[in-house]
Order: sequence, then structure tokens, then C-alpha cells
Amino acid sequence: MRFEIYPRFLQIAIKDDFPFLEKILQSAQRYFYQIHRLSNTLLILDDSRVFKKKYFLNWLLHLQDGNHETRILEYAHLPIRIKIDTHASLLYQIEAKIRILKHDRIEILLSKEDLRARRCLLGIFEKYICGDDTLLLDSSKEGFWEYLMEIMHTRVVGNLILNLNFQDCSYMTQSEIKLERYYRVLDSNIGESFPQIRKKYLQLAKKYHPDNVFGADNSIVKTYQKKFIQIQDAFEKICASLN
Repeated sequence: MRFEIYPRFLQIAIKDDFPFLEKILQSAQRYFYQIHRLSNTLLILDDSRVFKKKYFLNWLLHLQDGNHETRILEYAHLPIRIKIDTHASLLYQIEAKIRILKHDRIEILLSKEDLRARRCLLGIFEKYICGDDTLLLDSSKEGFWEYLMEIMHTRVVGNLILNLNFQDCSYMTQSEIKLERYYRVLDSNIGESFPQIRKKYLQLAKKYHPDNVFGADNSIVKTYQKKFIQIQDAFEKICASLN
């Protein structure tokens, strides 16, 4: 069983052979008034009484043999989605590159913008992260390189398959590295035509415009605002580099 935080809901993914699965579903039916079956394997639970959801989440946490991710309780205001994983859907692959920026900083670069993959990597490298919502890691912390080599060697973490490879950036200047990062924000690559870049910018700006979540929970609004600002800033920096 794993907990995943999304902008609009909190997801609890449970293997179909989990011994307490039936008991969890029965408890959900008993405790929540608003239950919607989206398919044979999905439920959405929502209730205005947050304390009931906290009680339910806390109970689930205690089913994990002492693995208490108590920060999950902070998201009890969100709708809860239960997703039942079949064995065919358990593994999720992440493709990323590792780039050494300085003697004490490395960056993980996703092959494409993937919010789920980003969240997974933030969780895996949580104690080495520099700042919020960034894949910059502090490689000077004790045990970092041993941990990284173990992750790269085993490749499988929980239900994840990690394909992490080092990228040679010795030939790149710091300004070139930053510019490449702006292209990645727009899911673009250096060398693409301006019309292609502008098209992707407009699509992302439309998708993450804060008006899309007007009236939603404050944490969701802030997530969209932050992403929208990043998109605008990246586009401006790229335009300046092309002039």
C-alpha cells in the first residue's frame, strides 16, 4: 500500500492481494457517505468532515507494519481515491539522467515532464533535496554517494523501475545548463523552432493557468500559480536567448 499526493486528490494504491483489502473497502463503505465507483478498481471517497478522513487514513497507516507517513494526514482535506493495483500494473518506469553541476550539487533530469515521476524521485531522495519541488541534490551529505550507487544498482524501488544514467556536462557552461533547464520546463529541446516552442508554451500556460482552479483549495491554487510562473519565466528566458 502506498500513498500518492496529487493536486486534486490523495490516492491510496493497494495491491489486489493485500490481506486487508476487503476490510478497507468495507470500512470505506461504512464510514463515507459520498462514494463513487469509477471502475471495478477505483473508488473516490469524499466527506466534508475532515476528522473522519484523518481517522480513516491513520488506520490505514497503522496497517503498514509501523511505516507511519504521518504527513499524509495534512492532506485529509482532499478527496481520497483508492486504486487497486493488479500485478500487471505494479511497476512504473522512470527514465532520468544525473548531471554533476558542482562539487556538492547534482541534478536529476527527467527525460520528459512527468509529475508522478517527479513526486517519486522527490520521495526517494527526500533527505538530500535542496529546496522545495526541485531535483537538485546536496551530494556533500553523509552517505549520499553510497545511497545513490545502491539505487542505481538495484534499480527497483518498491513498484518503481529506475533507469538513472550519468550525463557528461563538462563541455557546458553554467548559462547553457540553465538554458537547457528552461527548455525542459516547456517540455522542449534546444534546437526546436520558435513556433514549436511557442506552441508548447501556450499549451502549458493554458493548462496551468490559476483561473482553472479558481475556488479550489489554497494548496492547489498555489501549485498552479508556481507552475504558471515557472512556465512564463522559462519562455521569457528562451526568447531572450534567441534574440
